[in-house]
Amino acid sequence: MKIKPWLSGLGLMLGPLAAVAAGDFADPGNLAQLWQQDIARPGYDQYMQAFIQYNNSLHLDSEGNCYKVAKAPVTLYLVIEDRYVTYVTPETDDEKSLCFRESYLGLRTKAPPFSPFVIKMQF
Repeated sequence: MKIKPWLSGLGLMLGPLAAVAAGDFADPGNLAQLWQQDIARPGYDQYMQAFIQYNNSLHLDSEGNCYKVAKAPVTLYLVIEDRYVTYVTPETDDEKSLCFRESYLGLRTKAPPFSPFVIKMQF
C-alpha cells in the first residue's frame, strides 16, 4: 500500500514563521502549526512530490508490518533537517505510530528547500 501525505492545499501564511525550538518538535500541536505555515512556503509542493516518489520507492510504509499492528489510522509529523528525518512525532502514542517511527527516523533524503521542513503523514 502506498502512503499519501495529508496535503491540504496551499493557504495564505497569516504571519511570519514562528521560531520553533528543537524541544518543541516533540509536541504535535507545535508541529501542526509549523506544518500549516510550511505548506504555504515556496518549494513545499515540489519537494513533497519528490519525497513521495522516494518514499514509495523504498516501501518504508510496509517495513515492520506496521499496518497489521492496528487498523485505526495514525498521523505522524516528520521533521527533515538538512538531509535527515530528525523527528517523527505522532499525534497519539500507540504501538502502530511507534512502528512507523522506527521506519522513518534517521531516513536520509534529498535536502529540502528550507529547514526544518515538516511533513504530515497519515497511515
